[in-house]
Amino acid sequence: MLRLLRFACGLLVVSHFTFAQSAQEPIPLETIVVESKVPVLYYKHQFEQAELDFYELYNSFVDEDKFKMRCSLRRMTGSHIKRTYCYPQYLLNQSAQASSAAMSNTDPSLLRAGIIRNPPSAKMIEFLSTRDRKASLIYAEELIKKHPALYQQLLNMHKAEQLYLIKKAQHNQKK
Repeated sequence: MLRLLRFACGLLVVSHFTFAQSAQEPIPLETIVVESKVPVLYYKHQFEQAELDFYELYNSFVDEDKFKMRCSLRRMTGSHIKRTYCYPQYLLNQSAQASSAAMSNTDPSLLRAGIIRNPPSAKMIEFLSTRDRKASLIYAEELIKKHPALYQQLLNMHKAEQLYLIKKAQHNQKK
């Protein structure tokens, strides 16, 4: 029993000494930082989805067919990866007319060989549809003013785009 009492007193003295020492000198702690790494591609997909959501809502309010946005999945030449491309209907109509005119002005023997004389370029189609583009922008602005949900969706798309551009710039700075 006496032995147990001496042992307990010794433990008390050692623990008091250790406590007094630790109160004077703080023990350095190891800090572990955990960061979440979200790929830039995630933000790009978020922006693309917000854009598609905007076009879907926009098309639901559009009365004139030529101002609707048409989106489709396509592959770039030489790639198997599909991407979504969206164009206004007036641009697609102008492209079809210019392509048709180029084909009708090409000799049939060249067409059989797969050659089209003076095919329309993107710049030419853009130039030919300038008037429709201006009218489309005015029409879209009026729709956005008239429908608060469309305005909110436009803001969501803009925020997603800004976040993507910020993350992309940060990623490029790290390289």
